Amino acid sequence: MLNIRSSMLTSYCDCPRRAAAKQWRKMLEDMGYTIKRLPFSIGAAIGTSVHVSSKLILDNKKNTGVINNVSESIDLGISELDNQISEGIQYDSTTQTKNEAQQQIQTIIWTFGDHVAPTINPRETEIYRKAQIEPEITFDGSCDIETSEDAIIDTKSGARLRPCQAQLGGYSILKKSTSGTSASAVSQNYIPRTALKKTFPGPINQIYDVGLCERAAFAMIHCIARDVKTFIKTQNPWSFPANPMSMMCSEKWCPAYKTNFCDLQ
Repeated sequence: MLNIRSSMLTSYCDCPRRAAAKQWRKMLEDMGYTIKRLPFSIGAAIGTSVHVSSKLILDNKKNTGVINNVSESIDLGISELDNQISEGIQYDSTTQTKNEAQQQIQTIIWTFGDHVAPTINPRETEIYRKAQIEPEITFDGSCDIETSEDAIIDTKSGARLRPCQAQLGGYSILKKSTSGTSASAVSQNYIPRTALKKTFPGPINQIYDVGLCERAAFAMIHCIARDVKTFIKTQNPWSFPANPMSMMCSEKWCPAYKTNFCDLQ
């Protein structure tokens, strides 16, 4: 059984072959392809830490009606960072050391607690849903926040703001598959991971059209399903188009780079 994740929908078009190498490593290795194992990136590690921290803040608000545990949440986030980097980490120009990562987590979580959490009425956090889309393919995802108003919100903390319509549309589709209704609204709360030498710009709430997001998600789900079925039938890497012009096409970011699964460099 193969699975498509909602989180891969938005970035799939940038390079389908890189996405396949990251999502279906075991299948590819079983077929004899070599897929590199890359160090965990500091951006992903901070993102995971922020999600753990923000979930604690919102769960506390849901249970008590107040936000009074931001310091505790920061401590949890920094502890989670230690777990994430324990087996090696790949730093970047925005976050060059562990100390910088800790300070960035602190800034992001204080901002979330002060400016973002007060605007949210959480009904549930980290909601995992799964749906069968074809006999041998499932689709799943965990949306960060579902509000009392039936809205879906994703928390982002990357180095730059990136649109995520298809991902959010996927969460809305999954909600509809279990409850019968789409999300009333979809948005991302973006709190940037900013280099310490730069001025922190503050959070951005990016709101998208629900119908547009769902259409984007449906299109990408069917595109990915088509590509992976073709690959299973042919075992030909060209079933997944490769994009050597992608900013991520490098040994640093792509597990398929200069392997027998992708030699288009």
